[in-house]
Amino acid sequence: PGTYDEYLAKAGDDHLDAKVVLQKQKAEQGTSKAPSVDSGWEEQKKRRNRLKTVRDKSQKVTETIAARETTLAALRQSYCADGYFEKTPQAEVDRVLAEEKRLAAELDGLMAEWEAFEVEIAELAALLGETV
Repeated sequence: PGTYDEYLAKAGDDHLDAKVVLQKQKAEQGTSKAPSVDSGWEEQKKRRNRLKTVRDKSQKVTETIAARETTLAALRQSYCADGYFEKTPQAEVDRVLAEEKRLAAELDGLMAEWEAFEVEIAELAALLGETV
């Protein structure tokens, strides 16, 4: 119980702020993952290829999220129609509610997938000395 600010004061960090999380991870890892002078060309090439692949996947997931959010918003908008629940058969209302629940669960999974991609992108970009 309490406000989000009280939670942050007690927890000591904002786990929703990606920059803070990445800085904390880097501090914990130290310089163990810093690119070394001995890193070969092949390793850099593999990292660049992986970065491109992950960026492409992240973009596709972002597009899918946008499409699902649009569909979910349209479903929710249908509830606003005058007399929707009175005029619509209960079976149809149940179907729409089930679809809304399914879409919300799918969105949660997609958001987790997108977040994992973004963390990996940040890590790879840091190893390659690129900005995100």
